[in-house]
Amino acid sequence: MVVDPVSSGDYTQSPYQYVLNNPAKYIDPFGLWEETANRYTTTDQGDIKRFMSYLNFERLVFGNNPSSEQMVGFAEGEMKEAGGTMSNGGKLVSEVREKRYRGRLGIEWYPDKESVKNAWYDVQGGLTPNALNPRSIGHNYLWTTYNGPNNPKKYSGKDDYSYLPRNPVELAGYTHDKYYDSKGVHGAEGLFTSKEVIGADWRFVLTQNMNAANSALDPISRIKAAGFAVGLGIFAAPKTVFYGLVEAVKLAGPGASAIKP
Repeated sequence: MVVDPVSSGDYTQSPYQYVLNNPAKYIDPFGLWEETANRYTTTDQGDIKRFMSYLNFERLVFGNNPSSEQMVGFAEGEMKEAGGTMSNGGKLVSEVREKRYRGRLGIEWYPDKESVKNAWYDVQGGLTPNALNPRSIGHNYLWTTYNGPNNPKKYSGKDDYSYLPRNPVELAGYTHDKYYDSKGVHGAEGLFTSKEVIGADWRFVLTQNMNAANSALDPISRIKAAGFAVGLGIFAAPKTVFYGLVEAVKLAGPGASAIKP
C-alpha cells in the first residue's frame, strides 16, 4: 500500500519517508486503530466543543496558553475521568459558548461572557464545594438576600450564612432565618404552623415596621420593610391566633371545650 503515490519515487518528498512510505506496514501491521503522538484523537463534535471550551477558558480566565502537556492531560482526563482538569486543578463542567457577529473581515466569533462566568463558578464549585456561591446572593423577594425562601447557598447546595448584609431591612431577614435554622424550622410550613418561631416572626414584623418608620433609610428600603412586615404578619397571624386559643383553653381548665393543636 502506497499512502503517498505522488512522492513514491522520491522518499525525501514524503512525510512517510521514515517508514519507506508505508506506515500501515511498518507501524501498524495488524491494522489496529490509530493513536496520535500525543495519545488522543477524536472526531466527536461534543469532544471538540469541550476542548475548545477548555482553551477559551484557560485563555480568558487564567490568561494561560496551555502547553502541549497540559492539553494532553486535559484530554486524558476527558477520556478516563469525569471531565478534564484545568490548570488550577478544577474540572471544566460548563461549555464556554461562542457568539458571532459580522465584522469588517466577515463573520467573527467571540466567547459569550455569561457562559465564561458560569464555567468559572462551576470550576470553583468543584474546588471549594463548601464556599459561598456568589451567584446565590440577592435572589429573594424584592431582590433581597434573606427575605424569602431563596437564601444564599454553598456550591454544594447547602444554606450559607457567611454573607452578612449591611442594610437593616436585609439584616432583619438574616436574623429571622438564622433563628429558624437554630430551631430546625424551614420554609413555608414552619412559617404557617411552627409554634416555636412565633416570637421570631413577630420580632421580624416589629423590626421591619421600625425600619419602615426610620427616616434615615432610603425610601426604597423603607417601602420594602413595610411590605415585608405586612406580608409576614399576615402569614404568621393564623397560627398565632390558633395557638393563643389553645393556651386560653388550657388556662380555662378541663371544663372548657378542648382544642387540640
